[in-house]
Amino acid sequence: AGAAAALAAGRGAAPARPGTPVLGATALSGIELILRGIRSQPDTVEVQEWGCKALQGLARGSAENRASIAALGGIELVLRALHGHPKALRVQEHACAALGNLAFANVANQERIITLGGVGLILRALRLHPAAAEVQGWALAALQNVARSDGAGLAKLGARGGVGLVLGAMRAHPTAPMVQGYGCALLGHFALAGEGGRSAVAAADGVSAVLGAMRDHPALAKVQGCGCATLGNLACGSAELSREIVDLRGLEPVLRAMQLHAEEPEVQQCACAVLRNLLFDCRDRRDKAVGLGAIELLLEAMQTHASLEGVQACGVELLAVMASDGSGSVKRLGSFGAVEIVLQAMRLHGGKRRIQAFGCVTLARLAARCAELRSNTTRFGGLELVPEAMRAHPHAADVQANACRALQALVQGDDPEPRRRIVSSDGVGLALAASRGHRADAEVQEVACGLLLSLGCTDPAGLADLRALDGDEAVLAAARDHQTAAAVQRNACAILRCLTGVSAEWRARIASLGGAALALEVLRTHAQDRSLQEHCAAVIRDLSGIGMDERDRIVALHGIEQILTTSEGFFADVEVQDICCSTIRHLAIGSVRNQARFAELRGIELVLRILRRYRGSPLVMRHACEALEVLVGDDASGGASDCAYLGLPEARDGLYGVFEALEGHSDDIRITTLLRAMSRRSAHVPSRIAALQGLEAILAASRAQSKAQAVQESVCSVLKRLVEVSTADMRFRMVHLGCIERVMEVMGAYPSSAAVQARGCVFLARLSRVAKAFRERLVVLGGIELLLASLRSQADATEVQEHACRGLRDLVSSSPESAGRVVSLGGVELFLSALADHKDAEEVLAAACGALRSLVRADPDIVSEIVSCGGLPILVEVSSRHGRVPKVQEQAFPLLCALVNDIPENRASFVLLNGMRLVFSVMGSFVEMAAVQEPGVTFLSSVSGDSAEHCNTIMAQGGIELAVRAMKEHLELKLLQRMGCMLLQRLAARGAAGRRRISSLRGVERVLAAMREHGRDAPLQEAACAALRDLSWESPGTADRIARGGGVSLVLKAMMYSPEAVGVQEAACGALRVAASDSDDVPLLIAEDGGIQLVLKALQTYEGSEPVQEHGFAVLSNLAWDSMQSKEDIINLDGIQLVLIAMEKHPEVVRVQAFACASLQSLACDSPENRARISDLGGIELVIKAMREHRRAANVQAFGCAALQSLACKSRPNTRKIASLGAVELIEEATRVHKKSAKVREFAELILDTLEA
Repeated sequence: AGAAAALAAGRGAAPARPGTPVLGATALSGIELILRGIRSQPDTVEVQEWGCKALQGLARGSAENRASIAALGGIELVLRALHGHPKALRVQEHACAALGNLAFANVANQERIITLGGVGLILRALRLHPAAAEVQGWALAALQNVARSDGAGLAKLGARGGVGLVLGAMRAHPTAPMVQGYGCALLGHFALAGEGGRSAVAAADGVSAVLGAMRDHPALAKVQGCGCATLGNLACGSAELSREIVDLRGLEPVLRAMQLHAEEPEVQQCACAVLRNLLFDCRDRRDKAVGLGAIELLLEAMQTHASLEGVQACGVELLAVMASDGSGSVKRLGSFGAVEIVLQAMRLHGGKRRIQAFGCVTLARLAARCAELRSNTTRFGGLELVPEAMRAHPHAADVQANACRALQALVQGDDPEPRRRIVSSDGVGLALAASRGHRADAEVQEVACGLLLSLGCTDPAGLADLRALDGDEAVLAAARDHQTAAAVQRNACAILRCLTGVSAEWRARIASLGGAALALEVLRTHAQDRSLQEHCAAVIRDLSGIGMDERDRIVALHGIEQILTTSEGFFADVEVQDICCSTIRHLAIGSVRNQARFAELRGIELVLRILRRYRGSPLVMRHACEALEVLVGDDASGGASDCAYLGLPEARDGLYGVFEALEGHSDDIRITTLLRAMSRRSAHVPSRIAALQGLEAILAASRAQSKAQAVQESVCSVLKRLVEVSTADMRFRMVHLGCIERVMEVMGAYPSSAAVQARGCVFLARLSRVAKAFRERLVVLGGIELLLASLRSQADATEVQEHACRGLRDLVSSSPESAGRVVSLGGVELFLSALADHKDAEEVLAAACGALRSLVRADPDIVSEIVSCGGLPILVEVSSRHGRVPKVQEQAFPLLCALVNDIPENRASFVLLNGMRLVFSVMGSFVEMAAVQEPGVTFLSSVSGDSAEHCNTIMAQGGIELAVRAMKEHLELKLLQRMGCMLLQRLAARGAAGRRRISSLRGVERVLAAMREHGRDAPLQEAACAALRDLSWESPGTADRIARGGGVSLVLKAMMYSPEAVGVQEAACGALRVAASDSDDVPLLIAEDGGIQLVLKALQTYEGSEPVQEHGFAVLSNLAWDSMQSKEDIINLDGIQLVLIAMEKHPEVVRVQAFACASLQSLACDSPENRARISDLGGIELVIKAMREHRRAANVQAFGCAALQSLACKSRPNTRKIASLGAVELIEEATRVHKKSAKVREFAELILDTLEA
């Protein structure tokens, strides 16, 4: 409506016509002369007519003249003329025109005309001259300009019949543009003046008149603009009139006006306004308008008139609702550049609140519904413009809310870049500013919290900003200010849940700000909202894990009751139950009072019901079981929760009595008695000690009696006992209360006390096993230095040595840096000293070896440090001395192997120390111990590659039996199986004796089992195939044995599963070659299981691998021999071409040439087609070339002659070609050079006979 009024305001007087003089200051004497003439001849019609006409022209287009005429009494004279000559048509026409021009853009003149009764005179002119179009037009123009500033007057005018006069004029003069234009404008002003004016226009069928004017004068911008303005004012705030306009097909003229007058800003502005008023609240009308091309015209108007605020404001408002209409409208908007146009509007009108607000919501809806439009918004500057809108309009709630929506929509999807850019543009700060600046606005709070959830909880930088800007305070404030607004609560509580799950620091902050109280209040207020119940229960769960103080606060706020209510209320929701179980556990843990309260409220029954209901959910089962464990209590014979559950009174005995007995006694007696009583009973009542704040009492006693060694020894003793029997939660509580720091202080203060050092080492060692966080804390607090100092100061104390080593072992596992620190501080020497000085203390030996193993695992380079410090002979002695002690061997033997397995020099030293005998002994004693067998087999595999002598020793000392048995007992150990296969391969390659021995011990079966168990492990498959290859070599019957065990299929699977591993392909082809050459059945099995395809694929893939080429051709030769089907398969898969290509690529490789010739021999035999194909592809030339270049290679000559024989047989063309290429001389030379080779002589005689025949 505002845009329509603005248009009408600019429509009063037309600009000066070309050739019409505009008089300025120099013409004032002329104005005076004209006025004098009018004044002096009031009754002369002609003087009055021409005088008014002159004033009409002077007032047009000149504000200065209008002011001068009024100042000289011109308005009064024109009104007198109008009044005095009612029947003079031209006087009435020019007087109305003069009044209209004088009133244009001059409020003082308008008010003066109204005061002097001008409106009534103009209306009289309308009534007296209904047939005079000129009078009607200028009268309507004058009414528009005169009455515009008086809204109340316009309303009265409309009520007194003004509407009827206007419509009468319009109906009487439908072809008069001036009447239609100013008539529409006046109707628009009547409609704008108030509900009465709008009703009057509607009742007089003004809508039809306006639409008729627009349809009759489509080319006149004035009529179209005024018509659109009037329709817009009529539709503003009136659903009934909006419906009437659309029902009368009003959309079509408006859209046609936009189409025909695209360059007219006034038309476009008013048309956009009327579309906004008609379509904003009605989806059906929008759909109809979209079908008529409204989207295209609207976007064109916005693009053409980018600087016109009215067009842009109405446009973005309309786009905002269209963007919510569905995928069809969204797609259309996107295809016509809506994103770019909206961003342009926001860019050019940054200071206009409405444009920014609706621009943001349009972007939000488009981005939320279409990934491409979201990307376009980012690409064309949306990430910068939306935050800028928030900065420019901090006090505009609608801008802030819609901008938050837009930013939240832009971070949807998997691309992290928009989120990063928004965060870097202070997106978190802007969201917080919106939240803080509009605390009372629930909508702003909802979307601001939603944006914070998207930015601060998913981006590290956003989280840092949230922390730096105290975002948690703003979120909590939003939740408190809008407790009944579920949408605000959902986003706020989701943020709190996220933050409490991030770190202990966040949990502590939120707890200190009253987060638990807020979460509990939300749970009570929104008892039926599943999402809020889940979020808030999770917040309570996380906050209750901070410590006992926070749990006590939660319990005091009736947190136990509320969590149980939430669980009951959403019993069918798995996520809620999972969180509630965890929360129950957190609240009950470490507190007998809370356990009793849960039991009293029948919490145990609830958890049992959850267990029964959610048997299929592992997570719920786990947390429910943990909750139940805590609720039942640690002390089954007298736990407070058990007493409450059974309805029994709590017995006040045991430590309760001790506490009562201590009252009134001296501090020394109280401390000593308390410590002794707690030490005796700690194994049975750790939960009671926690409930009675016993740990606090222990620590207080230790600090109060810091100079009393006996007290400190007792403190360390009771803490040692507690940590041995307590649950992990109790240990966490110990850490939380500072027990680690206190024990370390005591150990530092009493380095010479064996009791303090021993018990302190036990305490620290036990705690270091509980959690990585404890280990890291110990390292930071100097635990490594302290334990090493204990090792030095208490070198003779077995218990100190054992537990100091155990503690250091666990601390070293926390990080490589810790290992480096231990080594740099002399830890290796201390561990080795412990081994040397405590040769019979099995626990010390196991702990020291375990510590050294941890060092090696953390940093393999530490091996050299251990060896250089003399560790090898010490460890050999330890392992030899305790050869049958499992706990020692479990640590010492793997450590020994780790020192020697990868370093040949260390292996040599180990062998000189009778290491091989030790390995055989330990492996034989601990067949089922994986920690022994795996490193043992690895050692045997490594040492077998060092020398033939070692291989002989392994075979002679039963090493094969040990390895085969280890492979059988520990099939699941991948490394053991791989090293076992490698060992068997190396031993088999040494000679027939090794192969027979392995075969007799069912080593073949062990290799096959390893392959079957670890089919996807390429290194193992390579070692296994190599073992099968060498085990089959010159071993009759082994190939058939492999085949019966499924070995052929396993080898082929290895090739199939590891096509990229050249080592697997080489070894597998080798295994197939040997097996196929030693059995009549194996070639058939290979062919049936797809071996031909796999071998050809390997040949093609690894053209540069000589072993693959050699073994592959040997396999093909065996498969093609005496099998027409295999020949055909090889030929169909381009096998001949692969053979010939390999011969060309590897001319210098004897074995490749030899077996390539063998393949050609098998393929050509008994196959005229193959003989012809090989010849056509140049095979004869390549065979002769191979024989010529490898004259000294008997296998090349033999297989070459055989290939030529197969090619020449029954083929006269091939025979002639062979003879013509000088083959006869080569063959005769081969017989002379290789006189002792029966194969050469045999095949040479055959080919010579064939050639001669």
